[in-house]
Amino acid sequence: MPSPRFPALRLTVAAALLAGAALAEPVAAQTIDEFPIPTASSKPQCIAPGADGNLWFTETGASKIGRITPGGQISEFAVHSNSGGLSLDVRCLAPGPDGDVWFTTSGTPGGRIGKITTSGVITLYPHVFPGQLYAITAGPDGAMWFTETTPTFHNTIGRITTSGDFSEYPLPDVGHLIVASGIVAGSDGNVWFAEAGAQEIGSITPDGATITAYPTTGFFPAGLTVGPDGAVWFTEGGASRGLAQITTDGTVTQYDIPSLPANVVAGPDGALWLTEGNKVARWIKTGRNPDVTEIDVPTPGSLPDGIAAGADGNIWFTEQTGNKIGRVNLVPQGSCGIGRGHARAVAGPEVLTCISGRP
Repeated sequence: MPSPRFPALRLTVAAALLAGAALAEPVAAQTIDEFPIPTASSKPQCIAPGADGNLWFTETGASKIGRITPGGQISEFAVHSNSGGLSLDVRCLAPGPDGDVWFTTSGTPGGRIGKITTSGVITLYPHVFPGQLYAITAGPDGAMWFTETTPTFHNTIGRITTSGDFSEYPLPDVGHLIVASGIVAGSDGNVWFAEAGAQEIGSITPDGATITAYPTTGFFPAGLTVGPDGAVWFTEGGASRGLAQITTDGTVTQYDIPSLPANVVAGPDGALWLTEGNKVARWIKTGRNPDVTEIDVPTPGSLPDGIAAGADGNIWFTEQTGNKIGRVNLVPQGSCGIGRGHARAVAGPEVLTCISGRP
């Protein structure tokens, strides 16, 4: 049963330039809307677009999957084990090639894979993996790929087909932790992942036969996305804090960002968007120096985490301690922002305008 709609908490915030960042033209003020999650202390983490045009997110503190419409209406779906009705710790999720949203769980004795239809029907696959499952993505081969870490840090990249057949591919770096939110299908046809403890970015071929590691010495890779340039971009922490790019041939380029970022996604405006501190940041390289804009999240101490580009043309993110879903409004609300019309880039790749009718 859908949960009641909560009124959005709206605050207009001017986009502030980071120190040292250069802008060729002024950036217009952005607005952020926040939508409270009905379940208290739900600790929303990962967020991803669904095939139905809504955004789907995990509630790690409530064992639930959440769904939010472009207009802000939230529904929640409890995730229980097939035996005994025990709640499972839901971790991350991603849209699958079958139109469902796939998710990972952690718990005792291990993790499981599940999926939820856009109407809210949940399927949990019976196999219990020995480790804890975290990040998940749709691969180039029509299967879902995910990260797994055992109590002894025997790290594995897992693969499950839409019919439930699974494979596991052990990684050579025993004793290191794979970070959550760190897996993505690359533009080269391989699956890329982050190993924070090993300070590496890795890639694996769809047949699982070849695993390649690329050192990121001195910093710890975390969230991954494929940028508009076809390279894999990732957030990093440690001795160096910021954003980095790795090309498909393994060349790493690092960019400093004053705040410690959590996750990153490619936006519809040609920029990268990051969650960091209590801000959402927009990053784009238009010349020699990147242009960086930080936008304050209205709720203090909200801990923005997961981030996704919605089908409505806006940027959506989770607030772990704020217990809300946030939306950075790139498309004017009340037009194509709530499903009437569509977003089209006009006057350059950084401007989105609502156009009525079909594309």
